[in-house]
Amino acid sequence: MAKKAVTIKLDRQRKLKYTFNAFCELEEALGRPLASIKGNEFKMKDLRALVWAGLLHENPDLTLEEAGELIDQAESIEGVANAVSEAVELALVKKSGEPGK
Repeated sequence: MAKKAVTIKLDRQRKLKYTFNAFCELEEALGRPLASIKGNEFKMKDLRALVWAGLLHENPDLTLEEAGELIDQAESIEGVANAVSEAVELALVKKSGEPGK
């Protein structure tokens, strides 16, 4: 079953989608594990990297700086953070009723 994506309005409608490879790229870019991105330790550069990693499936050549520019075009940073959170959850959490559960 293909990973689901979350639609987000940045410069245009885009899809945030987190694959295993995207998570690996994210950890490499941040220099720390995905699990460390939480609560009081969350930084704006974390959000930028999460957006970047979630858009790599659309544009493998996207840079972190370009991802930041796309965030600037969104209605709100909070909306971006909510979309990222939803997309990460879709990628990591197995829903009950799916095969193998």
